Amino acid sequence: MIITYRYTTMHQFLPNSSRITGPAITQIVRGETTPLSDEETAEVLHSRLSYYPNDLLVVSWTAALVYDTAESSAPTIQLLEYANSQLLEFRHYDHVLTRLLAHVYDAVKAAPAFWGAGVWLAKPSV
Repeated sequence: MIITYRYTTMHQFLPNSSRITGPAITQIVRGETTPLSDEETAEVLHSRLSYYPNDLLVVSWTAALVYDTAESSAPTIQLLEYANSQLLEFRHYDHVLTRLLAHVYDAVKAAPAFWGAGVWLAKPSV
C-alpha cells in the first residue's frame, strides 16, 4: 500500500509534540485500525529517522512509512525490500536448523549409553 501526503515540511506532518499525527503514523506502521496507546505511539515514534525537514522514515517489523520525494525515497524502499528478503531467507534457515536440531536431539536420546560413555570426552591416546 502506498499512501501519499503532500506537506511543505515535516513539522507540518509530524509536529514536535507528535500528538496530531503520531497516532495515525503508529496505526499505519503497526497495521492497526484502532488508535493505539500513548506508550505504543511513543515507542514507534522513538525510532523515527529524519535527515532533512521534509523527510521521515518510521520502520517496524511489519511495515514502514517512508515520507519523501519519489526520487529520494526509491533507494530507501529498495533497501527495505532487500532487508525484507534477507529476513525471509533467515527465517527459512531458522526453520531448517530447527528441524535439523530436532533430529539431532532425537538421535542423542535414542543412544544414551553411547553418549553417556564419554566417547566424545575421551582424549586420544598417543
